[in-house]
Amino acid sequence: MFETCDRFVIVRNPYHQPAVLLADWKYWTEHEPELDQWCEENHAHRQGMTVEMSNEALMQFALRWS
Repeated sequence: MFETCDRFVIVRNPYHQPAVLLADWKYWTEHEPELDQWCEENHAHRQGMTVEMSNEALMQFALRWS
């Protein structure tokens, strides 16, 4: 299942943690330090343009970055 936003796409897979694909590379380039800090505080893992996180963190991510 996919949910979209201009900045990211949420990917839900029943066999893995939720993931976010970062779509707006210009926005994320400008906010990379903030995103990395957010990931550290919320136990999320960013690799390139993908961020994996818990369901709880996913809700917080959507609220913070939408």
